Amino acid sequence: MSGDAAGLRDQLLRLQRTRVVAELVSGCAHDLKNVLSVIAARTQMGLQGTADSRARAAFAGIDKAARAGCELLSRLQNCARHGVVQTAANADLGEIAKECVELIEPKIQMTEISGGKRLAVVFEGAAGTNVAMPEGELREAILNLCLNGCDAMPNGGVLSVSVSRVDGEARGRVCIQDSGVGIPVELQARVFEPFFTTKGAAGSGLGLSIAKEAIGRYGGELRARNRTT
Repeated sequence: MSGDAAGLRDQLLRLQRTRVVAELVSGCAHDLKNVLSVIAARTQMGLQGTADSRARAAFAGIDKAARAGCELLSRLQNCARHGVVQTAANADLGEIAKECVELIEPKIQMTEISGGKRLAVVFEGAAGTNVAMPEGELREAILNLCLNGCDAMPNGGVLSVSVSRVDGEARGRVCIQDSGVGIPVELQARVFEPFFTTKGAAGSGLGLSIAKEAIGRYGGELRARNRTT
């Protein structure tokens, strides 16, 4: 077989594998959306069936998380099928960051109940700081960073989330800081590598790389550092 023929065969095989993976991803996303839709429907029933304020707040949080998951899976389906990427839109950085803090609060409460470690989350900022990024992708990125911060405090601690506007620029900044042990110096350059994780089997190593890629795609920048560096 000539070199050109072999190269064409390899290219066709890669395209075929890509198509198979895309179909698999699209199918899995479809099935997961169905599950989340059932969860969202059940939470709506719960909202309608109770007047207790704490129960209604819990149901509302579940509903918001389920709908955010459906939105994420829809984007994944579009990308897998057509390579579609959302066009940039104005998103309220302060409002989205506040939503993410509210979404992780039940996880923090359950962590305290099951593991005994005490976690607290502090939010500082206000609505009105707009950035050119779709709300869904911004929410996913900030939520990933918040969850990573919680995981970085195995003995408990405080997660701080603050939102501000960059002086003299039409740009916003969100700072997410945990009081954990930090990142070993020799590993700091690798934290954004896909599949790199220090969590062992508990982590996929994709959260930070996905967040960095998404933020960079809309002209933003994601940095990581220890408090002492």
